[in-house]
Amino acid sequence: MWSRRSGQGTIGIDITSTAVRAIELKRTASGYRVLGQAEQPLPAQAVVERRVQNATAVVASIRAALGQGSFTSRHACVAVPSNAAITRVLPMPASLHEDEVEARIPLEVGDDFPFPFHDVAFDFQRLPTTTADDEQQSILLVACRRQYVELLSDIVTRADLHPCRVDLETLAMGRVLSAFHAGDGDQAAGVALLDVGAESSALHVFQNERSLYSRDLPVGGQRLIDDVCSRYRVTRDEAVSAMRCGNLPSAYEREVLVPFVETLGQQVGHSLQLFGTTGQQEDVGELILAGSGSLIPGLQERLTAHGRLKVAAADPFGALAVAGADVNQGVMATAPAWVTACGLAMRSER
Repeated sequence: MWSRRSGQGTIGIDITSTAVRAIELKRTASGYRVLGQAEQPLPAQAVVERRVQNATAVVASIRAALGQGSFTSRHACVAVPSNAAITRVLPMPASLHEDEVEARIPLEVGDDFPFPFHDVAFDFQRLPTTTADDEQQSILLVACRRQYVELLSDIVTRADLHPCRVDLETLAMGRVLSAFHAGDGDQAAGVALLDVGAESSALHVFQNERSLYSRDLPVGGQRLIDDVCSRYRVTRDEAVSAMRCGNLPSAYEREVLVPFVETLGQQVGHSLQLFGTTGQQEDVGELILAGSGSLIPGLQERLTAHGRLKVAAADPFGALAVAGADVNQGVMATAPAWVTACGLAMRSER
């Protein structure tokens, strides 16, 4: 949401705990084309729970990723992790112009933030009107510590790119989810998106691109890998390879996968119960899986069996009608992991 305007395309760069994913999209009459795309692993502990700990390592991985793909733009959009930002919906008179809204925000939030407001970087946007009251408007406020926005901007600059935007992960994911349901008309029901990361996960509830609810879950794909290592006395690399190839003992599903999914499913169910207590009127009718951890074989089927929601894997390339020839089969197989990067790359096209 924090931006420096540019008329050129934008590379969406998703910085996760295990890898950097970069993609450049171009809108066409029928959807999007991929102009450049690459993924580069990150060293251990370079990013912990989506927070950058080793900026130099992240810069090196971004540079390596850019060297792999045929990118045409030098402008980049990165994202503040959802757990590092605060969002609020503020009611304000509809007569206020943007500069008046900006001036009024510090007065509206007061001491509501856990850190001094002079240390805050914030941006806002008007939300679509949902009531008949034309004298009021709803303002979505997104704020985080200024130093984190500056850190991300510095990383992009050191990677020889121009930081044109610093967005919010949740907004980027909502952008793709909206495209996923673009042909469905107005969505009365909410859609839950489970972003399964390496160390932790996050559950978001959206309606028509608008984020209604977010909650971090202390369960990620690394826990399953650790359980495989412990149970079968193998190294991490051996565990990942065996899980990917299906080369695990016959008791793996019963002994390891089912307990992991039960724990994750309980966390999701509890989070949705908490969402129900927030006063939101929307029911959740579907659970979309995203993130690298969602690629765990059998996870989608087990979560479907565990709960009552329809469960589907996110497919940002299908949602954006990306030409199949633009995306290699290896990347297509990991499509759920590219949701945030695609949402960031879409930012310049809207």
